[in-house]
Amino acid sequence: MEVEIRRTYKEKQTEGRLYVYNERNGVGYSCDTLELPWLDNKKRISCIPEGEYDVIKHVSPKFGECFWILDVPERSEILLHDKVNFVGSKNPRTQKSDILGCVIPYETSMDIDGDGVRDIAPKSSTVAMQKLLKILPNKFKLKIMS
Repeated sequence: MEVEIRRTYKEKQTEGRLYVYNERNGVGYSCDTLELPWLDNKKRISCIPEGEYDVIKHVSPKFGECFWILDVPERSEILLHDKVNFVGSKNPRTQKSDILGCVIPYETSMDIDGDGVRDIAPKSSTVAMQKLLKILPNKFKLKIMS
């Protein structure tokens, strides 16, 4: 099983499409992803570098069941997780992005706060994460490219 994310870099965020390929190299599942913008891999404000990573299922105290992207250069605790709405824009309650460098899968986006930046529709990331948790093995490789 192959898993890849194809990215498009924007000023305020990195948009992606995640593909899970089946045994016949057909797409078994796909969803969108959002990450922070590319800011030279700086901790807590940048998306991670393109490359190939080992990924394992993980239970996060904050996000519950998710995936841990291992061995990201100069970074730690990078997750593929849900329960997020604001990526690259500020959550009106906290005045910060909801993530610090992780990758968020989702199925539906909208501009929740009217700032012109793509936000993840409520519960949309949870729907995508539940599908990924069902179809992906406990350990796999993830290829990230533009």
